[in-house]
Amino acid sequence: MTDDVLLSPLRASVLQAALDGGRFGVDIRKFGIVDSTQRLARDLDLRGAVDGTVIVADGQTAGRGRRGHGWVSPPGTGIYVSVVVAKPSDPRLFAAACAVALSDAARAFGVEGGIKWPNDLVVDDRKCGGALVEASSDAHVVAGFGLNLRRPESTTDGDALPVFPPGGLFTTSSTPGRERLLVELLRGLERRTTQAETASRALCATFAERDVLRGRRVRIETDDGIVEGRWTSSHPVDGVEMTLDDGHRAVFRAEWTRVVAVAPRSGDG
Repeated sequence: MTDDVLLSPLRASVLQAALDGGRFGVDIRKFGIVDSTQRLARDLDLRGAVDGTVIVADGQTAGRGRRGHGWVSPPGTGIYVSVVVAKPSDPRLFAAACAVALSDAARAFGVEGGIKWPNDLVVDDRKCGGALVEASSDAHVVAGFGLNLRRPESTTDGDALPVFPPGGLFTTSSTPGRERLLVELLRGLERRTTQAETASRALCATFAERDVLRGRRVRIETDDGIVEGRWTSSHPVDGVEMTLDDGHRAVFRAEWTRVVAVAPRSGDG
């Protein structure tokens, strides 16, 4: 497979035909280079977009991740998409569904994608994608996804010291193409968001199983300062459990916690 296939534009007509009849096959808007698909999605929502509206772009000039961090979005080398979704009953479970859907999409093409809590896709200790869920109108939230098919030339995604450096899912010769990957992501997102509403225990179990931090020594930043210890488990609703250096166990919630350092798998026993 050549660079021409990887860099070829996404076609709304192909996506629409593949997703017809599904939640995310109702209204697909395709753009070239935009500042942010999240901004476009919120603007469309305010103008009356319906549940399942999809905004996809070939590239972004101001892509964003969690806590306002940048997301490098060079044209043609990744998936940059946002969807307008009716407000979920539990936003934390919905966010978990987004993270698991990213992992599902990678695994559908033979890549063992894991989840770095709470919303990043990690392959071989490199960050290859992420999800961002934001409130929009009274009726909707907007979920955005960035997914690198190959490693960005930039060495950072906007964080000064990223926990996992940027990576890509595929080599040029093995990529399945952006259209196939995006269709798989949106189909999986429909399955997983339904699961968040109907079978949340199963969703949370999958989320925990794919946690790439489990058992590793980490440093996190909380409102009360820096905490170090061993990552024990993660849960979209209950939060993160850690065994601290003094032997005590503590639970931290996503809204006031940020992972700032992770020990290598081979280090620290």
